[in-house]
Amino acid sequence: MQKRLLIAFVISWVILVFYHQFFPQKADKLSPPHSEYPQIIENKYDTEKSSTSPQGQDTAFLDVETKESIEILENDKLNVEISNIFGEIQSLNLNEHQYKYPLEKILRVNNQEKSLFSITHKSKNEISYQQDIQNFTIRKNYKLIDSVIWGEISVFNKSSSVSNYSLTTTIFSINNLLIDKSTRDSTDISLLEYAYSQNGQIIRKGNAAQFNQKEKKTVSGNFDWFAFRSRYFCFVVKPLFESAQFMINPENKDLLSFELAQNEISLAPSQSITLKFKIYAGSQDVNILKEFDPKTEHLISFSGFSLFDLFAKLSVKILNFLYQIFRNWGLSIIVIAFLIYAITYPLTLKGMLSMKKMQLVQPKINKIKEQYQGNPQRLNQEIMKLYKENRINPFGGCLPFILQMPVFVGLYQALWRSVVFKGERFLWIKDLSQPDRLFILPVNLPFLGNEFNILPIFVGIAMFFQQKISAKNAIILDETQQAQQKIMLVFFPIFLAVIFYKFSSGVTLYFTIFYLLSTLSQWKMLKVKLV
Repeated sequence: MQKRLLIAFVISWVILVFYHQFFPQKADKLSPPHSEYPQIIENKYDTEKSSTSPQGQDTAFLDVETKESIEILENDKLNVEISNIFGEIQSLNLNEHQYKYPLEKILRVNNQEKSLFSITHKSKNEISYQQDIQNFTIRKNYKLIDSVIWGEISVFNKSSSVSNYSLTTTIFSINNLLIDKSTRDSTDISLLEYAYSQNGQIIRKGNAAQFNQKEKKTVSGNFDWFAFRSRYFCFVVKPLFESAQFMINPENKDLLSFELAQNEISLAPSQSITLKFKIYAGSQDVNILKEFDPKTEHLISFSGFSLFDLFAKLSVKILNFLYQIFRNWGLSIIVIAFLIYAITYPLTLKGMLSMKKMQLVQPKINKIKEQYQGNPQRLNQEIMKLYKENRINPFGGCLPFILQMPVFVGLYQALWRSVVFKGERFLWIKDLSQPDRLFILPVNLPFLGNEFNILPIFVGIAMFFQQKISAKNAIILDETQQAQQKIMLVFFPIFLAVIFYKFSSGVTLYFTIFYLLSTLSQWKMLKVKLV
């Protein structure tokens, strides 16, 4: 049973670290959409503010390589770079967290191969562009308020007759070449995801680090929102009008675009159509997303498994509550480790007692195996009879630990993906979202790099003593088992230390405390005498 428990632990930790890479996120169900926003069509257009290009001609085919200019809208939260080419948001940065989204071509109007817009208005937090092309004037307006960008695209019929216009807009493009891979490890990149919501259902694509043509699709209907998210941050575009269809277009393995298409529109002379967008760029904070739009709160998902996701979200709420009391995230992590340990202790104790009972009857089981080794059916009957006489559940040792897995995995995801730990200090730890990095080594070690992280070593030490105490509870009947026990006494602590070495210090801090408490439980179990 000790061996089975060890195997269960190893499998559990492999699942803990890698499960999200093998099981993509499933669609979440939301409540039915609320009333839709109509697109705005007007019979009049304010032409007094209209201005043509400096040369008084169409600008669609100008030499954009020499005439590109970048304008910036900025506040303490966002830096938005807007290009006069296509009048699009070209770059988006979070000032507070020094994070650059791997996004481009935000709200591009796809009407020409090369399209140059002129500025018609600019203030500290707002800018307007215009382009004249054939029978139409296209105007774009951006306004930045806190973490929200309000975008408008207007098409005006400047001709003297009815004209038709098909408006296709690139909502945004994901360009993974913009990711600075030198500052991210593969685990961060694997958390990239794009998603959209239609008719109350969220469709997700996880591990969006590379794209292929299988992702290409055209979807008809009205949509609630489109989104991109990374480990900590998200980007959400909500169309404030009825949309006809959109396309997911993977251009190559590193570039994928969301394109929104409207039905062809007939505009009378001096008539216009205006499409409005509401854009959020910031942390994956459920309260902020609720304020942005109640439908978007379900974008935040810690796991494709509902049970794991439930415990992760519950853990976030508990951590936030503890932070309000202690005003320190490191201390909050330690307290939640004690709370989880206390809550799961009855299951842990039950599992340990069951394992100890199994150890006591192990000599009798071995005798039964010798006596009935040629009769498997009788062998199983006698073993089950022995279990029944001693009131032993053969699965009682492992089952409590398996039942605790949703709690552990959910909490792990909450600690791993919560932006609140980014930049937070605790004792010698400079950033709870990163390894604790006590100091930098002069050389690079295989698998470990050049950072000396002490918390993973504490995890290994705690596991070593836990294994050593557990071995004292075990009844070793032959030399083979004894040799295996000695190997695992060394191997398993090293295995865990290596697994945790690149984890964020917030995650490692939690499991350091939890393993120390578990070791204490094992020590107490030595004193328990079973009749």
